[in-house]
Amino acid sequence: MLLDLHMPGLNGIEVIEALQTRRIKIPTIIITGNTRPDTRGRCLDAGAIGYLEKPLERDVVLATIQTATAT
Repeated sequence: MLLDLHMPGLNGIEVIEALQTRRIKIPTIIITGNTRPDTRGRCLDAGAIGYLEKPLERDVVLATIQTATAT
């Protein structure tokens, strides 16, 4: 799943945590255009497989998706 970090309602980390609470395992890649120094670590610690900053580069997105689906 490609999941934006900043959304109305729940943020991306909260969505990952809600899925984990329900024991739903979906490989998740967080995308964001507004990052802070600690954000990447927080997303990966929450269970995201990848973290990408906007603007997204096609080749990087595809490589990250391939890595996420190979696990």
